[in-house]
Amino acid sequence: MRDLKLIIAQIAAKDWTDIDSKRVAMTVDILRRNLTSAVHMGCLSVTDTNEELRVLDNFNTQEGVPDFPVAVGESSISSNTTDFCDDDEEQRLQLEANVALGKVKQGLSVCGCKCSVCFWRCVMEKGHGDRHSCMGSHLCTENCSYCTREGDSLSLCGDLAGHEGNHNCKRKNHTCGQSCYLYETSSNCNEKCSLWPGQPGQHKCDSPQHMCNRKCSLPSCINPCAVAIELNHKAHQCNEKYCPTKCTINGCSSSFQSSTILEQGFIIKKPLQEVTI
Repeated sequence: MRDLKLIIAQIAAKDWTDIDSKRVAMTVDILRRNLTSAVHMGCLSVTDTNEELRVLDNFNTQEGVPDFPVAVGESSISSNTTDFCDDDEEQRLQLEANVALGKVKQGLSVCGCKCSVCFWRCVMEKGHGDRHSCMGSHLCTENCSYCTREGDSLSLCGDLAGHEGNHNCKRKNHTCGQSCYLYETSSNCNEKCSLWPGQPGQHKCDSPQHMCNRKCSLPSCINPCAVAIELNHKAHQCNEKYCPTKCTINGCSSSFQSSTILEQGFIIKKPLQEVTI
């Protein structure tokens, strides 16, 4: 029907030039105008067959969420440009789509660093410049493990959310309660000693492995080091796999797409295609 309308329009205008170039231009224009809808709504029909592309069917999970809009956008273009995939206009549209979809994926990617208050992961946008936050209450909501074992009335745990080890209400003398000897040097220390009161030796919390709390050695990165304290390391490296610096090209706000590796105090960058996650 679209081709018929185009032929009638050309006859009415007495335009006897090749219809294929105008057909390509019309298809590219339709795809360009509907690309935003394809990303936002999760579906788009193939213009020649009206076949609807698949929609996201895992609404209750976060699995594949950042990659899904990208896949939909790429599918909407490739399925509608199979007849002229080598055309210059199609190549230009593909570049525009890649830039737009890259921003969408970046916006849907979750930070994943440790919350600045508790032990849950930060759920803010990846690459944000604010303090890391899980957006929760930061308080553990589980019942005290010691009260449960002793058959006492249940009390809620008094530790921060996401902590490791037993839940402790801290209302009774279940454990030593003195400060862990690694409290001031670790980013994931649970602060209070989890050993029995009066037990000899150093005071130690129930965190199975204490991480270094020094700031990441990469300039402009505010994340704490994610290397264990007991490991001898000169370079402090966080959990972030990619460079946090924004692209320096005017008009581009995307993050620099390379992996960043710290080795013996030096910053080594690898191209994105060489990165294995």
